[in-house]
Amino acid sequence: WGDGIYNILTGELADRGIVELEQVRYAAEVMEFSTYLQAMDDILGKAVATYGAEHVAVQTMSFNEEAVYFTQTDLFPNTRKVIWFGCETSGRNQRVLDDAGGSQVDLRVFSSLMTPGTTWKFTSFEERFNTLTGRVAGFYDAAEYDAMWIQALSIMEASSYMANDVTPVFQVAASNYYGASGWCDLDENGDRKAQIFDIWGYTDDGFQAWGVYDGRVIEITWYDNLLAEVGLVRPSTQ
Repeated sequence: WGDGIYNILTGELADRGIVELEQVRYAAEVMEFSTYLQAMDDILGKAVATYGAEHVAVQTMSFNEEAVYFTQTDLFPNTRKVIWFGCETSGRNQRVLDDAGGSQVDLRVFSSLMTPGTTWKFTSFEERFNTLTGRVAGFYDAAEYDAMWIQALSIMEASSYMANDVTPVFQVAASNYYGASGWCDLDENGDRKAQIFDIWGYTDDGFQAWGVYDGRVIEITWYDNLLAEVGLVRPSTQ
């Protein structure tokens, strides 16, 4: 699944004058990452020597397996010299918080995650979700909850559960639905329209929002005061 994201990212990096070092690709079922981390360590060592550690970063595209390879970075010093960026699966990841042994704090792992609206709908969902699962509700959890409601409303509107009957009304139902995850309006491709994303990272005992990305206007706002409190400056291309 990461290949599609990577193919878009590599073009965006080139357009912004950012040097792409190398892709380290692994199979989804892998749970031992020393070979891949060694390859990364070698690549990063050369890059740090050339550009300086403050100008080098890692971009990950992964799911819960990142909790495993974060802990294994202890054995590969160059991977600990640079900051890491995650994707939406890294933002507010409870598995990482529980299992990564604090390595996620050192790596920073700046990660965007769509921001659920701070409404009574999300608050109610979050409380019920935590009671039932013991986990912190994330955007994906709220989105799945909303998707089931939209599906149910579409079935009711179509008076049928057959896909050919439900599909034509699904997009209209979604576009008129404000759920736990926020406004569910879809574009002409059936994708959710651009939203606001928090930029998350990890602290010793939880999650911290370091900034906001507004996908509607393609604009980033960093919380420089919070970054300064832990000795960080905003990432940049300079």
